[in-house]
Amino acid sequence: MLEWFAALVIVAVSIIVLTGYIFSLFKPAEKLRLSLARGLALGLEFALAGEILRTILIRELEEIFILGAIIIIRASLSVLIHWEISHTVNCLQGECEIHDDDEIKHKK
Repeated sequence: MLEWFAALVIVAVSIIVLTGYIFSLFKPAEKLRLSLARGLALGLEFALAGEILRTILIRELEEIFILGAIIIIRASLSVLIHWEISHTVNCLQGECEIHDDDEIKHKK
């Protein structure tokens, strides 16, 4: 049930961000990217909760290993997305500079 809700959240946020991107005439927008990242993070958290609750139904050791691998992958993705969100927020607040060659330099 939580996995369906996670999919619904991800699809809804993706549609909202895609619509915003189209209406902004395909201009790159960090705020849209940030909204998408936050939606993906929320969806992954629901999916991860669903996987953790599924451990109640495990009958064999092989299922535990598969589920453990899925949990590790989803948790890693969640951490990376949260890092991307915090980095983007810092850049939007002026704590880093983006140069013409897409190189990002942090202000000290």
